[in-house]
Amino acid sequence: MGYKFIENELELIQSVVEFFDKPEFWKATIGNAPRYFVHIKNKNQHYFGLSKFCAFKNITVEEYITNYRYKTNGGNTQKHIAKTVGRGWISRQKIDSEVRKAFDKWILKFHPNYTIENASFITILQSREEKHKRSKFIDPKALEEKLQLQREIGFIGEQIAIDYELNRLRSCGVKNAKNYIEHTSKINSSAGFDICCSLIEENRFIEVKSSLNKSLEFFITENEYKTLEQLGDNAFLYFVHISDLSKKKGMVLHIIKNPIKDLKTKGSLKPVAYKAIIGKKKSL
Repeated sequence: MGYKFIENELELIQSVVEFFDKPEFWKATIGNAPRYFVHIKNKNQHYFGLSKFCAFKNITVEEYITNYRYKTNGGNTQKHIAKTVGRGWISRQKIDSEVRKAFDKWILKFHPNYTIENASFITILQSREEKHKRSKFIDPKALEEKLQLQREIGFIGEQIAIDYELNRLRSCGVKNAKNYIEHTSKINSSAGFDICCSLIEENRFIEVKSSLNKSLEFFITENEYKTLEQLGDNAFLYFVHISDLSKKKGMVLHIIKNPIKDLKTKGSLKPVAYKAIIGKKKSL
């Protein structure tokens, strides 16, 4: 099969946390059809994870979108989860009102057109505090004190890229194009990409690189590198040339699909930083 399913509740919990910690992928991963969700309540915190993702063991959401999404159907993953935890799925109408309220608030915030009535759940109650690996979540306001000019250039470049995407979708006959585009970097500055364009037939996770000149040279962080590499053909890099910063004018000059693969084969990637750890001091 080339993949492994979760074998116990702890692994299922880990999958739910991985999904819940990646809000930039929620809408694209869930889609529009009715879905099954694994629900965790830890004290007063509610976590929800897409069952078809959570059935897989030790994978990231990026890997799921690129490699695992169509490995098995939803029926198989739902049966596996129910068998693993030893209980069946409960429809939204029959779940506890607190869970229903938490789910509705969560999903309708980023997916207002989702058909919530068809959702079903399996709930896991954590009896102890679990130590989860949380993804790095950076408040965009915290970045304002650093590299203000670069931040302004980046933001304007992202707006230009969004306008480009709106026009691209409209030219393809997509109505209400703005409903399919999310400015991800405004939600999570550490997502690894800036814009998500979600259609049934295609998802584009777009990293925008902006410049005041036309030189196709830019810096890419380790997080961006890993995220774009995992997303594969769903990843895109848009290089934006800003011709007039004060008037916020510019154009998408270059587009690369699967940019890490392309850069490895056709371009150049050079490491320009080192991670240093200071060892124990020797006695003088």
